[in-house]
Amino acid sequence: MTSDWLFWLSVASLIAAVVSAGIIIADLRNRPQDMTVMYPVWPITALYFGPFGLLAYWRMGRKPRRDERAQDAQQGHHHHHGGDRPFWVAVFGSSTHCGAGCTLGDIIAEFIVFFGGLAAAGSVFGAELILDYAFAFILGIIFQYASIVPMRGLRPVEGVIAAIKADALSLTSFEIGLFGWMALMRFVFFHPALEPDSPVFWFMMHDRHDHRLCHNLSDELVPAEGRHQRRVHVTAQGISRVNMMSHRRWSRHSVIHIDAGALLLPLECGRRSVHPPWGY
Repeated sequence: MTSDWLFWLSVASLIAAVVSAGIIIADLRNRPQDMTVMYPVWPITALYFGPFGLLAYWRMGRKPRRDERAQDAQQGHHHHHGGDRPFWVAVFGSSTHCGAGCTLGDIIAEFIVFFGGLAAAGSVFGAELILDYAFAFILGIIFQYASIVPMRGLRPVEGVIAAIKADALSLTSFEIGLFGWMALMRFVFFHPALEPDSPVFWFMMHDRHDHRLCHNLSDELVPAEGRHQRRVHVTAQGISRVNMMSHRRWSRHSVIHIDAGALLLPLECGRRSVHPPWGY
């Protein structure tokens, strides 16, 4: 059994998420996006990020109305998109593509298993894991493909390959973390196990998706603690160097952030300077 306070908190959270998504959908009707894929991405982001997703859309994704664009075009004015935005804003936008695909895939898969009464080797939980991963992977790649191809001008086959390279490993690592959380929900935290017809189930699930988006941004939002600090973001996709100083060797102030799905682990380097194992 779930507590009354958790049930009503879940209801309030889901209502806020649905209302936020509805506001975005209504606003998008007269505000053309630069990329078509952002029409579903922004509302889905609000479904798991709630009012924060709405705030993100309002601050970063809200474009001029059609009549404003037409008026500016007649007057010779031009809106500049993305050229002067902070790097973390671009990271956020990129993260929402895969996040939306994963979220939509998880929602579809969970309801298919629930209403279809599916099981894998006699296990409903096993069917959830298989379909969750399959739908999240496919839709995550589709959403990433829809953003990469128009930006890079790639051919379809090249776009598919680029989307898989960009998201396959990070998406898989996130889903593994999500499956661990689902196992805790089913076998440890709640008895009997939560089902998709419970608001608490979706409250706990979308909280996990919130962590994905936050951790993708964490490296840019952590302030530098000293001039000699270097921050390296290690993800399942590889290693991206952020704010690297001109020195060729790490100092004792170096910090590594290892992000494997939902895991964010800060590690301090030793006192003596060392070369990173992958080199640069």
